[in-house]
Amino acid sequence: TLGAPDDALPTQIQSEYLVGAVPNELTMVIDTADKVNMDMGFMAINYETRTGATGVKAGTRPALVSGKAFNTSSHFARIKMALVSQTAVAPAALFGYTTEIRLTINNNLSAAKAIGTLGAFEMTAGTFEVGGNVTAYFQDVTAIDALRNNSDVTFDIIAVKDNAGFAIDVPLVSLGDGRLNVELNTPITLPLSLEAADAGDVNSNLGHTILMSFFDYLPNAAAA
Repeated sequence: TLGAPDDALPTQIQSEYLVGAVPNELTMVIDTADKVNMDMGFMAINYETRTGATGVKAGTRPALVSGKAFNTSSHFARIKMALVSQTAVAPAALFGYTTEIRLTINNNLSAAKAIGTLGAFEMTAGTFEVGGNVTAYFQDVTAIDALRNNSDVTFDIIAVKDNAGFAIDVPLVSLGDGRLNVELNTPITLPLSLEAADAGDVNSNLGHTILMSFFDYLPNAAAA
């Protein structure tokens, strides 16, 4: 809704509708001492503007559900990146602490346009891509060697709050960037770019690029 054009006619609401909108990009932002944020971008085939008595379409409008945010300081039970292993149940982590994480999901939509059609008549999905960036505190050269050797890496995140939570599994990742940030009187950090792939070739049970699981209830031990 865009408000009323005349204060004397408060029921004459203006509005804009994005028609045929499809989610295209999602970015999860995890920074230090902050809330977890998710930015989502849509692509629509067209838009409509309305005003007057029909300024708002008829229909059910579910109320937004409010909830407490996940805090990056106290609600993360696990952030781990490790080399893919067919034998080790718990492979050693490539780093101990991170300062920022960006996870991106992209449907690579493109608008299908045609002569005589204003806007588009359909959205076409492209290659599903998962990637992102991680900045970690340097621990040892294992992470740099994994980058140089183009090693298969796995990455997962678990957050728990008030006996609920979510888990994100990116089972197969290729690392990029990796130039150490070395400054006087400052901890060494390692920025890494991530490109994910379907992990079915690594393990037949991991035939996904990213898996996001949400838990309505978790026991207290999950936060330990």
